[in-house]
Amino acid sequence: MGFFNKNEKYCDCCHKKLGIHFFKAKDGRICKECFYESRKKGIQSTRKHTVNELLQNMNDNKYFCETCKKELKSDINRVNGKYLCNDCFKSFKQTQKEKNIALKEEQKEKKIREYTLSKEKAKNFISTSNVGEYIYFNDDIEEIYIPNFWVGPSFIKYSEILDFELLEDGTTVSSGGIGRAVAGGVLFGGTGAVVGAVTGKHKGTNISNSMEIRITTKDINRPVVFVKIFKGEHKKGSFIYNAYRTDAYKILSMLQIIVDRINKTQQVNEQNSNNNFSVVEELKGLKELLDSGVLTQEEFEKQKSKILNR
Repeated sequence: MGFFNKNEKYCDCCHKKLGIHFFKAKDGRICKECFYESRKKGIQSTRKHTVNELLQNMNDNKYFCETCKKELKSDINRVNGKYLCNDCFKSFKQTQKEKNIALKEEQKEKKIREYTLSKEKAKNFISTSNVGEYIYFNDDIEEIYIPNFWVGPSFIKYSEILDFELLEDGTTVSSGGIGRAVAGGVLFGGTGAVVGAVTGKHKGTNISNSMEIRITTKDINRPVVFVKIFKGEHKKGSFIYNAYRTDAYKILSMLQIIVDRINKTQQVNEQNSNNNFSVVEELKGLKELLDSGVLTQEEFEKQKSKILNR
């Protein structure tokens, strides 16, 4: 048995074992390393050159610019595995710079357009209920409007709400959302909101520096929206602090009621869909019994009437 396995292939340039990836020369095969080395020296297609020509080219220690094909001497610049001369490298950098500037301008114009459209929509938004100037609800179109003065107005469809939480000094103190039960609490006037119904812990120090509500949505373009309650020092237990906190919990409770309402509607729709499917299946079964002669036409009509009228 010989030293080399007959089935094994070797590079005709460097005589190393060929792996899965190899390339063809005019009269042989070369490995990936030799292929890339020949590309550095200006060879565009190894298929057009013999193994000896490739070896001679690689041993010349000459490098060529990938763009203008000029021989490189001291002006060698490597970009993404390619060799460029100084002129082509400068041109490449300038092109990239122009592309980045154009992209930034496009993104800036897009944000301006979105902001202008949202401001116009906010001006025409008609609310059916609201909590102060923090948040506005429209039950007719099932949408929320949040006039955020820092990032511009935000709009959230009722069906897009996933969960929400009250943050005080960056720490979650209360939360709610899909799958959470509304339990206990005190009702708030005509809104019917349940204050304190959501779960969570209230960690306290004497001073609170910020309070905000974070709403997580299904909108991939704006998955998180904040409702700013206050920013600045307020003593806990003070009249102003308690007023802010009451508004915050009122917002949480209204959001929980909306989520529960949407979930209930979805469950009813799913149930109706299942019931309709069940009725169709039963009618199909009756028709098969009629066709096979098990039921008479009169019996079929009677049973069919029962199914449709129940």
